[in-house]
Amino acid sequence: MRWIASYDIAADRRRARTVSILQRWGIRTQESVFILEVENEEVIEIEIGLGTILDDRTDRFAMVPICENCWSKRVTIGPVVEQPADPWWVL
Repeated sequence: MRWIASYDIAADRRRARTVSILQRWGIRTQESVFILEVENEEVIEIEIGLGTILDDRTDRFAMVPICENCWSKRVTIGPVVEQPADPWWVL
């Protein structure tokens, strides 16, 4: 399933660690927004991983599931960043 993940994280180190986790499952579309393609088990894995990093007194993180129907109705202005159809690697 497709998810939109966004964050507002105060400390550079925690923010970098969060980006590292999110990049495993998706692509960055804006400075603090990712589009993720994950299954329910992976959502739990992300939650657990970020739960050990984030400070719930100062940091904010949200993931919102987006169904195909809703995704097809999205509105974008500017360059559109799409999720690659197949995994790809840069060597």
